[in-house]
Amino acid sequence: MSPDPLLSSGRLGNPQTWNRYAYGLNNPLRIVDPTGLWDWDQSAGGDLSDDDLQGLANDKHNKRHKWAQNALNFRDEFRNALDSADEAAGSSTLSDDQQSAAQAGVDAYGKEGDSTGVTVGFQSGHGGSTILNNNDTISVMFDSSLKGDFLTVTVAHEGAHVDQANAWLNGGENSIGDLSHYAREQAAWAVGSSIAQALGMKSLAPHGGGGDLQVWSKRWAAADIATKRAKGIQNVLNYMRDTSSDADMRATFTSEHHHKDQ
Repeated sequence: MSPDPLLSSGRLGNPQTWNRYAYGLNNPLRIVDPTGLWDWDQSAGGDLSDDDLQGLANDKHNKRHKWAQNALNFRDEFRNALDSADEAAGSSTLSDDQQSAAQAGVDAYGKEGDSTGVTVGFQSGHGGSTILNNNDTISVMFDSSLKGDFLTVTVAHEGAHVDQANAWLNGGENSIGDLSHYAREQAAWAVGSSIAQALGMKSLAPHGGGGDLQVWSKRWAAADIATKRAKGIQNVLNYMRDTSSDADMRATFTSEHHHKDQ
């Protein structure tokens, strides 16, 4: 009944995004467009405004001045990465399906500062992580060392997980959104691969991963992209399944989490 407030989600290359009243690109079975708009985690300044953080950063006698400067730096890097991912999602180098999936991940963050359950911050190590908390809020954290295109890709990857979590929260127990860990990671790596392709990155693989774990390479022939992307993602998932932290790739949202009111 009301228009989508996120005007930046309109893409010249995808007419479905021009209608501000349409829901989920007119594809609600695949795409959920929640109102979940992000706030900053404490690591990124929490409820403090940019001006508040700048004031702390400028006060060299304040013990928190370095923390404030780091928070400001991350805010700028995340905003730029989200804008870059949004632009890449509409790239003509991607198929319609790739564009839709990538755009859903970008849009899942929504707009800044509306206190609706998604927090964004940074930490040391681990690339990126998205956690669906017991109170139905979603925490997204990024490795503080991620920069440029690699941060952009990771923002899109984790955005896919935010979109998945919101789909399950909206759909309920055992709904179409009750994806296994395996399915969630498969879709998120596909989104990251698409964004890497649109950005023209040389290659993309998990940190330290070899050629067999590449989910994107600029050297791939056009006719081989789909096959090699699928093989790379499968190898990444196999690798994740062999690590202790991701041992149970069959686990669904319902088996891992219950709504706060249940």
